Amino acid sequence: CQQFVPHIVGGDVTAGMAALALSLFFLLQWSQMAFIARFLIGLSLLVLIGLYSMGDLTREQLNAAVHRGAFLAFFVTAVNMLRDAAETSPLIRRCGEMIVNQPPGRRYLVLTLGGNLFGVFLSIGCVNLLTTMVYRSVDEAKGSGDPEQDARIRLVRLRRMTNAIMRGFCAIPLWAPTSVTIAILLARLDDVSWLDILPTGLVAAFFYLAVGWAMDRLSYKPAPVGLAVESFDSREILVRFLQLLALVALIPLLGFFVADLFDLRLIMGLLVCMPIVGIGWIFLQYRPHGNANMVRMSLNRLIDKTIPSLANLRSEVTIFACSGFLALLLLPNIDVDGLGRFIASYDLSAGTVMVITSWLVTALALVGLNPIFTVTLAVEVLPIIPGLTLDSGLLVLMFTLTWAAVVCIAPISTSVRLAAVCIHRPPNEVGLVWNGHFALVILVSLSAFLFWIAP
Repeated sequence: CQQFVPHIVGGDVTAGMAALALSLFFLLQWSQMAFIARFLIGLSLLVLIGLYSMGDLTREQLNAAVHRGAFLAFFVTAVNMLRDAAETSPLIRRCGEMIVNQPPGRRYLVLTLGGNLFGVFLSIGCVNLLTTMVYRSVDEAKGSGDPEQDARIRLVRLRRMTNAIMRGFCAIPLWAPTSVTIAILLARLDDVSWLDILPTGLVAAFFYLAVGWAMDRLSYKPAPVGLAVESFDSREILVRFLQLLALVALIPLLGFFVADLFDLRLIMGLLVCMPIVGIGWIFLQYRPHGNANMVRMSLNRLIDKTIPSLANLRSEVTIFACSGFLALLLLPNIDVDGLGRFIASYDLSAGTVMVITSWLVTALALVGLNPIFTVTLAVEVLPIIPGLTLDSGLLVLMFTLTWAAVVCIAPISTSVRLAAVCIHRPPNEVGLVWNGHFALVILVSLSAFLFWIAP
C-alpha cells in the first residue's frame, strides 16, 4: 500500500496493519508451526523488547523492519498461487510426463538448465512450477506391477529431479543480475560492477552445475528400471514446451509492465503479477465447462481450496517474515567497526578470513539465521578490517558461491522449504540429506581455492 498510494497511506498505518495481521496469523497457527518458526518468533520478541528497553529502537527502524517482514510474507503467499494453479494444470502434467520419461542423464541436464534460466525471471516461482510438475508426473507414472519396486524407483526419480531443479535454481546468485545476492554485494562494493564479475560468475556457475551433474551420474550409474517409459512425438514436445515457455515469459513481461506503470521495483512488479497469473490460470482450466460454469467453479475453488491452503505455509511465512524483521532490526545496532577490529586482532590472512566467513555463514544458516542477514552484515565488516586488503572480486565469488551452497541445504532456505512443500517431503530431507554432500564438495573446493589464491 505504501508504494502504490504513498500520499494517502502513511508508513505508520501500513506498518501497524501488517504487524497486526502477522501477529494474528502467528497466534492462530502457533500450535502447528515447525520448531524453527516458533524459535524465530520468540527471538524476534526478545530482540524487540531488549532494544526497546535500552532505548535503541526508533519508530522509523521498527516500521522498516515490519515492512520487510510483511513483504517477505507476501512473497511466500504470492508464489503459492502459481503452485496451486500448476498442481491441476494439464499442460504442467504433460510437460512433466515428457521430462520424466527422458533418459536420466538428459533429464537431469534439462531440469538443471530449466531451473537456472527460469529462475532468472521467475525467482522462487520456478521452484514451485518445476517441482510441482515433476511431483505430479512421478506420482502418476505407470508402474511395473511390483508396488515395492515402483515406490523405490519413484523416490529415486523424485530425488534426482528435485536435486537437478534445486541445484539449477541455486546457481542463479553466481551470475544473474536479478539475484538479490548480487544486488546486496554490489550495493556495498563500489569498485566492481556486474559486468566485472560476470566472467568469474559464469565460470563458478559452470563449476557448480558440473559438480552436481557429476555427482548425480556417479551416485546413480545403473538407470532405474521398472516404471514404463512412454514415447512422445517430437512435434508435441516442441509445442508443449513452447506453451510452457510462453507461460513462464508472461510473468516477467507483466512484471516489467506493472513496475514501469506504477514506478515500482521489478521484484514488486513480479510479486503483484504472480497471484494475478495464478488466478487467471485457474480460470482457464475450467474454460471447457463454459463461461458461466468457469466463473462459478473457479470462485468455488479459490474459496474452498486455494485460500485455505495458504495456512499450510504457516512455517514458511513465519520464517520469511521473522528473518526479514530481525535483519533490519539488528543491523543498525551492531558495532561493525568493533567487530572488524576484533577479527583483525588475530592477524589472519585474507584467504583465512574469507574461508572462516564462508563456513560461519553456512553454520548460522543451518541453525536458522538467514544468509540475507549474515551476508549483509559480513560484506559491511570485511572491507573495513584494519591492515587487511581483500579483493572485491574474490569477496563476491566467496559470498555468491557460499550462498549458492547454503540455500541448497539449509532448512530455513526458501528454495528448500518451498520445494519440500511441493513434493511433500520434509525440508531436512530435501536439503541436508539429499544435497548435503554436494554442498560440502562446493564449500571445500571454495575453501581450497581461497587458501591458494589469497594465502
